[in-house]
Amino acid sequence: MPMGVRDSVDGTVRESRVCRVMRQHAPGRAVCGAASRRIALCLESKGFTLVELVIATLISSLVMGIISVALGFSLRIWERQQHQAPSDMPAVIDLLKWQLATFEPQPVRIDQELVPVFKADARSLTFATAHSVKAITRGAPVVARYVFVPRDKALYYAEIPFDPYNTEIIEEFMKFMPGKDKKRRGFFSTAVAEMTFSYADSGETESFEENWQGDGAIPGVVVVTWTPDGRDRMAAAMVPNALFPKRTQEGAFEDSGLGRRQ
Repeated sequence: MPMGVRDSVDGTVRESRVCRVMRQHAPGRAVCGAASRRIALCLESKGFTLVELVIATLISSLVMGIISVALGFSLRIWERQQHQAPSDMPAVIDLLKWQLATFEPQPVRIDQELVPVFKADARSLTFATAHSVKAITRGAPVVARYVFVPRDKALYYAEIPFDPYNTEIIEEFMKFMPGKDKKRRGFFSTAVAEMTFSYADSGETESFEENWQGDGAIPGVVVVTWTPDGRDRMAAAMVPNALFPKRTQEGAFEDSGLGRRQ
């Protein structure tokens, strides 16, 4: 069979360009073999059409666009995390829950009245608890005080030992405010944009008060609302004296929410 490529239209055999070039430089020599046939077929094959090039370009552009969008989104998330310090509020809220759950209901004489150590308003909360973060013996009762200062955008925490026989110190501590003088440097601060305390009687779910006037009773529910970054608003409900409910001294608090009978 003569060396060439068969034309698909009229069936004639056309001599490949490779064979023609080789015949011109080497006349009379047998240059048509298997290798030359493969080269000829490659040279005679058609290239990409314009439609194929356009489709390939469109697919490449689409892939590059998706990669660019994903990369830009990842960079924005990374920059936001770099400029946003992690908040300690989750740990503080867990501490507050635990301390309220282990509320110490032992009454003390304050302002000539036998009342539990529990003072609360919209910006501060002070109460006696069996859970301490500073005492060597974690079961030692302490008086914990939380104070939110809007101008500082910080929640302050301090505690002192609970001494029912030295109520003057407890009364002074319940009015304690964070400051720069040496007497008030015992507070630890946690950054928070906004924070509010509210209170309700046990079983009450509709009306909450920002200033608790319990007249010797503690609220059934304490709700803490805070915004750690100024945008996301969070809330947590807590029940005082709930972990191991303790009874008060017999007859110490008549009509009080402390003496919960089990």
